[in-house]
Amino acid sequence: MPTYTYQDAEGGEYEVQQRITEEPLSVIEVAPGEFRSVKRVISGGAGFVLKSGAAGGWSSTGYGHTPGQLDAMRVLGRPLTKRAD
Repeated sequence: MPTYTYQDAEGGEYEVQQRITEEPLSVIEVAPGEFRSVKRVISGGAGFVLKSGAAGGWSSTGYGHTPGQLDAMRVLGRPLTKRAD
């Protein structure tokens, strides 16, 4: 379940776990009986980690594509197959 960051008018930040299908919150209970109006803020997110490949390149799969091959993969929008040496 994703964690969303909310911010109140005074700059206080709150993290809330919600389902993707849930509507953003407009009010958060910060203490028993104390509520604050909030807005959901966009954060950087976690992304994914690249692993070092056998050939010294970097690849999300760890198969060692060179940096040039990874650039081509991004431009073409499709994965490249490893060529036989």
